[in-house]
Amino acid sequence: MPTQTFSHLLKPLQCTQQDDNKLRELAETLVVHNIEQYSSLKLTKNGAPVSKTRWKQVYKKESTKVFKDRATKSEPLEMPSLMLLGTVVGKLEDFMYAVVAPSTEAMRIKSTLIKDGVVDCKLLHNVARPTMDDPFHHISVKWCMFSEPEFRDHVFLDSTGIASTTTGERIGYHLTHSIGFDQIPNFTSCDVARCNMSVCSLYVQNTPSTVKIYVRGFFDFQQEGKYELINNATLNTIAAQWMLFPRQVECEDAKKLLWAIHKNNSRESTTKEGKSKLPMAPPTPGLCKVCSKSFGFLGTSRKFCQACNEQICSRCSVMKSAVTLALDQVTVVEKKRVFCVKCINGIVRTDALHLSESDVTSLRELAETLVNHNIESYNALQVTSDGQADARQWKELRRKDGIRVFKERSAASGPTLPCIPSLLLLGTVVGKLEDVMFVAAAATDEQMKLTSKCLQDGVVDSKVVQSVVTPSEEQPFRHVGVKWRLHDNARDYVSVDATGFALSCKGERLGYSVSHSVAFSQIPSFDKFGVERANMSVCCLFHQKTPETVQCYARGFFDFRNELLNNLSINALATQWLRISRYVECAEMKKLVWRLRNDSGLPANGPMMIEPAEQRALEISRTDKSQDKGDSTAGCAVCQRSLGFSTCKICRCSVCSGCSVKKLVCVLAPDCRTMLDKKRTFCTACVCQVAKSAALAIAKDEIHERQPQDDESDAH
Repeated sequence: MPTQTFSHLLKPLQCTQQDDNKLRELAETLVVHNIEQYSSLKLTKNGAPVSKTRWKQVYKKESTKVFKDRATKSEPLEMPSLMLLGTVVGKLEDFMYAVVAPSTEAMRIKSTLIKDGVVDCKLLHNVARPTMDDPFHHISVKWCMFSEPEFRDHVFLDSTGIASTTTGERIGYHLTHSIGFDQIPNFTSCDVARCNMSVCSLYVQNTPSTVKIYVRGFFDFQQEGKYELINNATLNTIAAQWMLFPRQVECEDAKKLLWAIHKNNSRESTTKEGKSKLPMAPPTPGLCKVCSKSFGFLGTSRKFCQACNEQICSRCSVMKSAVTLALDQVTVVEKKRVFCVKCINGIVRTDALHLSESDVTSLRELAETLVNHNIESYNALQVTSDGQADARQWKELRRKDGIRVFKERSAASGPTLPCIPSLLLLGTVVGKLEDVMFVAAAATDEQMKLTSKCLQDGVVDSKVVQSVVTPSEEQPFRHVGVKWRLHDNARDYVSVDATGFALSCKGERLGYSVSHSVAFSQIPSFDKFGVERANMSVCCLFHQKTPETVQCYARGFFDFRNELLNNLSINALATQWLRISRYVECAEMKKLVWRLRNDSGLPANGPMMIEPAEQRALEISRTDKSQDKGDSTAGCAVCQRSLGFSTCKICRCSVCSGCSVKKLVCVLAPDCRTMLDKKRTFCTACVCQVAKSAALAIAKDEIHERQPQDDESDAH
């Protein structure tokens, strides 16, 4: 078995212009052929191949599945074949940024991050290099060697880029197709088998935040007879390695971090050990760049971000893997580095919708017009003496607590005309108007995902595509933006959303939340993936009826473009509208998260663990001290009883089961993409104290922390 590498023995490949032209034509032909195969592939509703007799599932992880081709009576198997199908969170451009490897260094870094089994590799010849206009288009001849289950190597044509179909759909591709050159020696004398393969990976933007992956590969290990067992083992190893395709997103994040380090630290300002030579703040107590809090008396929590070189505290730091090529230019060094949460958030932030000044003005005017129109409709609404809708015009569909949802009846007389389904919500919830608006005014991706997770309103994916008016400390609930939502019934919406306060004709203070469908050519539809683009116009108005109750009004119009499913869809929406009764509960959860962040010294925004590590360490330390003192008389911090203790996650005091309550906590995960939710224990005293906290003050605190970051991004 070989113990050394062979890449240093391979010389650059000498190709003529005619050779390059043939390689370009071959790459183009193979890519087109694979796109045609992908387009003709028939799948079930759950994303598996229709033909179960031909395709056998061999691996599955989350939404990624790998299938093995098997022979049938009508179609004998000529050579082993695998297929991968799945979806992952990310953007098409991010995936292509991770896929393209235009140098030997990039190949080695990518293999180290993805763990794809490559132990040695080299770029032998460039046919087409990436350009400023087409940064992901690259054609080259490469060599790589694998070690499991047996040593084998491949010489192949490698091609990456983004193609467009006849319908305008953008498809990212990565082709690896074995070819032979007399100039490239083999290493069979060193027990390295030269094998052949043809693999094509296709990436399609499934939704604005997910990418659909299709991979098809054929393999010829050139070993028969007694080596059949090795062939099967090799194919199974490849199938297992294919399950690492979703790690392309991690590779993309790591490459962006590496780019940020190189951008902010010039080659001359870094030592051989990778430590920055740039001048840093003296080791004296100061303030963290992110949370503006001190580092303590001795400054032991002070750290320095490897990307921006700013001093940060341990609470605002994140450890991420940074991969670089070693001094020998062969091996890859992987090491955990410190980055601030601000730089991490900037790395994973995606491109926004580009709007002209006239578009921004039009959206502002549209939002204002819609708010005024809906307030007029609210004032003109005829209700019964008990505050309910007129039964002659409205039919009650759903009822929960103090909330009722009605469906507008069709006209009893006159010609039957097609009408847009309409819903009406009336009722009251216990709480404060500011608490309701604290939930309704979701101005960021994090706030949208957190609200949907808490309310369970049927939204499975969402994004703030572009903010037109951002909340300020003077008006923390004032926001206008373009948003996208995907519901669990395979229906999505693109809308202009507006939240804020207004006055009725009677001088009443009303909180409003408007969502009105709009269309932008830059935002694609996903009809081909079974996602229907629907239209809606919904306005919610909230009024402080009594010091302890909020009156709720909502009116919505929906165009589903499918008359047969209108009734089913409108009933499903009526059920989702009942979730408005959970607004105050969601506001309480957001207050709990803010209190946990504040007590732990974490920023008011951004990712976090549900239970910070430092908080867990403090709890353990206090528990140990209590045990050392032998304080057996200590009881519940609320009622002083000493039976059945648990720990409040806010005050970290021991409480009994009668004085504790479990509350759902939802936070943005450290990957800045998914949400974490878990029930945690709190004492009744802390819950009451947090519930009485002013939502307006908390919203201002969150905006105050985001403000410096927003200003800096605008300056750049």
